[in-house]
Amino acid sequence: MDMIMAIGHIKGQEYDTIKNAIVENETMLLEALSEVSMLMTVLLLEFKYKGTRLVPVVDSNYDVV
Repeated sequence: MDMIMAIGHIKGQEYDTIKNAIVENETMLLEALSEVSMLMTVLLLEFKYKGTRLVPVVDSNYDVV
């Protein structure tokens, strides 16, 4: 899974708004990623984004980062 990280000063409602917008617009965002990725070969595109999902995470899972 790839992470989308926010700068430390984004907290609370602002953080939740951004996170919810990403999850709620998953299809649109993945289509946009695919369109940009059309510059890559079809094989690479299929491999890189096959089965991709955008899901909410628990921040503490990434404390090691």
